[in-house]
Amino acid sequence: MSCIHGRQISSFNASEFEPPENGDWVFAKDTYVTEGIGGKKRTLSYDEMEQESEGETHRWLRVTTLNSLQELGYSTYDGGVGVKGHNGFCDGAAKRGEGVVLFECLTDWAVSDLEQLNRKLKFSEVTTLILVVLKKSAKTLKTLQRIGRIKLNSNVIIATPSKQNGQWGLSFSPTHSHHVLPEDGPNIQIQLNIVRKRSYSYFTVKEVGDSDFGQLKNAFSTKVRRATFEMIGGFSGATNQRYKGGVGNFEFIARSQGVEIARYSQSYSSLDIEIKTPNEYSDFLKEKVDSLAKEFGICIEESNKVVAHRHIDDI
Repeated sequence: MSCIHGRQISSFNASEFEPPENGDWVFAKDTYVTEGIGGKKRTLSYDEMEQESEGETHRWLRVTTLNSLQELGYSTYDGGVGVKGHNGFCDGAAKRGEGVVLFECLTDWAVSDLEQLNRKLKFSEVTTLILVVLKKSAKTLKTLQRIGRIKLNSNVIIATPSKQNGQWGLSFSPTHSHHVLPEDGPNIQIQLNIVRKRSYSYFTVKEVGDSDFGQLKNAFSTKVRRATFEMIGGFSGATNQRYKGGVGNFEFIARSQGVEIARYSQSYSSLDIEIKTPNEYSDFLKEKVDSLAKEFGICIEESNKVVAHRHIDDI
């Protein structure tokens, strides 16, 4: 057991893999190839070959994946894993409880190699497969699926690197967020409050205590922000967002015809969010945040509505 960013992490070895329902696991460390000619021949395992030839981008994707899965409560296996009868190996595996998840890190170039890509996707027929790609390639995957060049079944989870509180982690596609939550929930608690003024409401999300799972909190807050502006855009046609960084927090501001109609503010270091929105949107927003909290396994400790006195300076 070791530490990543102050967290204790754990790994597991090949003997601890539960066999898949169909087939047997094979490991790159046990699969050898001889290369060279004459007296310069040498025999290496596929893991050793990967270590020698691995590029910087792939190494960064792999390490980011290992760190992120550890934060999500998985034990990880850092080495090539395959299934007997399938051609090739995935970059590694993770498990939480009995289930084993495979992960494959693909650079932009690797995504463009359709033969290799479809070969990797075959592993999703056996177990859950996390495809870790750069943002540009995530769009490419969706395009390839739409035109029928690849098939992404329900076992495929797409993840992309994103910076969270100064550290790189993984963001998972919204439709798959619940698949990567810890089985017993992330143990994050929040309070929701609405302060109503004359024409605007101040909707706050505040974390109770300080929990781990920074990347989950980042994914949750990102979906809250998107839901805010999608909702307001749907009702009022406002789509012009402006980002404004501040000391200790950042803001997104929505304007319609040059007039500010909503403001999203969040702390850099914690799950503390304040959303200024017209009164008529506050109940819709609360319903959406309630739904997102349930999706992410986040517990709402209490939910209060406070009707404030009207002030002359209310905007």
